[in-house]
Amino acid sequence: MILLSFSNLVINMPWRQNFRKFRLKIDSYFRRNSYDGMTKLLISTNIGVFLAWQVLDPRFMYKHFIMNEINTIRQKKYYTIFTSSFSHTSAMHLFFNMVGLWFFGRHIEMILGPLGLLNLYLTGSLFGYLGVWWEYKRKYWGRPIPNHLGASGATSAIFSYFICGNPWEPVLFFFVPMPAVVAGLIIFFLGSGGYEGRVSHVGHLGGALGGAIFYFLRRGLF
Repeated sequence: MILLSFSNLVINMPWRQNFRKFRLKIDSYFRRNSYDGMTKLLISTNIGVFLAWQVLDPRFMYKHFIMNEINTIRQKKYYTIFTSSFSHTSAMHLFFNMVGLWFFGRHIEMILGPLGLLNLYLTGSLFGYLGVWWEYKRKYWGRPIPNHLGASGATSAIFSYFICGNPWEPVLFFFVPMPAVVAGLIIFFLGSGGYEGRVSHVGHLGGALGGAIFYFLRRGLF
């Protein structure tokens, strides 16, 4: 009885109503001003963080915008799972991720709304981390996680969500037109090699899995 009363108290607390109103205001603001406002904000944030890497103390950026064994696990800076998804190793790395975010993010934002797109982006970041964690802690028997950064997990989630909803929509994959589901299968087979050079394919695949789960949960299919 006491637990039931406490749970009812938590559910009906004013902060929940205030938080819901705040979310509605944010969502309304973006929808009122543009249909792709969150997409632009995410791209701007990625560019801003990239510029910050060029001008700020690298030690500060390394501590707070890199996901690795020391930062994320030993020092329990779990927020680096998400902040690292706004960091990039090079301008080309940034460019390709932002192109994908621009073309697919706008479409998803029109469906999910700005906060829905943001949640999907962060979900991809989280599942990208889970993929990396599984690879190093399970597949490689507890090896320390090296530096990981980039929006690839997040953009993979967005692309995966797009594929689930529009499997036969034509897309350009390396400038070759093909159905979205075919491009997704090619990416899957290319990414089955784990970690290659400076590219963590399992992070991409983890993000894609997160996007698919996000889609099916939203559709109530499981």
